[in-house]
Amino acid sequence: MHSPEAVFDTLSIITELEPSFGRVTRLEVQRATYLACLLALYEGQPVADWGYRFARTEFGTPFSSSISDALDTLAEASLIEDANGSFQLSRRGKELTQSLGEMSNLSGRKRFLHAACGSTIVVPAATLIESLDKEPTMHSALLRKGGAGLLDGPAIALLHEQFDALSQAVGVQGDLLTPAMIWLSYVAEQPVSRQDRGAES
Repeated sequence: MHSPEAVFDTLSIITELEPSFGRVTRLEVQRATYLACLLALYEGQPVADWGYRFARTEFGTPFSSSISDALDTLAEASLIEDANGSFQLSRRGKELTQSLGEMSNLSGRKRFLHAACGSTIVVPAATLIESLDKEPTMHSALLRKGGAGLLDGPAIALLHEQFDALSQAVGVQGDLLTPAMIWLSYVAEQPVSRQDRGAES
């Protein structure tokens, strides 16, 4: 196994999205884990403490090699079932998810993953995609070639500015689904020029 955080997050995301989506695609897992990481950042957790990092792909999507490796490893171990890049948990996968969730170093991630999955289910797909496209560090990565790293650089100041305003409005304790949905809707409605300010800082 690779990063325990990536393995747990991958299993948890598939567990939560499977009842609504049936099988869960690689892209859906990548987006949901990225949103979970953003919610941890919203609560003040350093990005370095998340356990793995993300970069922007040439197609404009958030990508973590740790999540990709976890999907491959879990499929090879028959802990998830792979049908042409769409996944669902096997019985053994469900047992492993439950066991990992009881570990103290991983259990604290559940609330971020749960809110990210809830948002993925409730928020229209087009809004979710547009929001993540316009997330400040994602937009900043458009100006750089290759797999530019996310959640770092000057543009993260604008992301913190958005989160500070959000926390003043709804707080940072308790249910994370509400602030997640508000932030996604807000960012989706922002003009690109607003994002450029953070990208070009």
